[in-house]
Amino acid sequence: MTNILIVDDSSTIRKVIMKFMMRAGLPSDGIHEAVDGVQALEILADKQFDLIFSDINMPNMDGIEFIATVRKKGITTPIITVSSEGDEEQFLSVLKAGAGGCFKKSLFVYLLDQFSALSQQPQEPAS
Repeated sequence: MTNILIVDDSSTIRKVIMKFMMRAGLPSDGIHEAVDGVQALEILADKQFDLIFSDINMPNMDGIEFIATVRKKGITTPIITVSSEGDEEQFLSVLKAGAGGCFKKSLFVYLLDQFSALSQQPQEPAS
């Protein structure tokens, strides 16, 4: 089973990502949530994941510190950051910490909507 960890202090964003993952066929028991980096590290201590989505600006432990800590522990799971704030310098810091990519939340939600709409369209048979 594929396991995804969503780390974001916004329950709305966690639900949007979860809804998309479920539409893509991932069972809900493969999707796990954390409200910040501290809680995410506790979850990572007990479970392995195939992909992590993380916010950058969170209370207790921000995304940059979370990513750096994950990498220091030798965890190589791909991490994609999603943030409503941030500039080029912050995104470069995230990539240096070990994230595989960065998206602004507005763009990320738009892309999820577009992929969801495409996956809902009937497929033409191959000739």
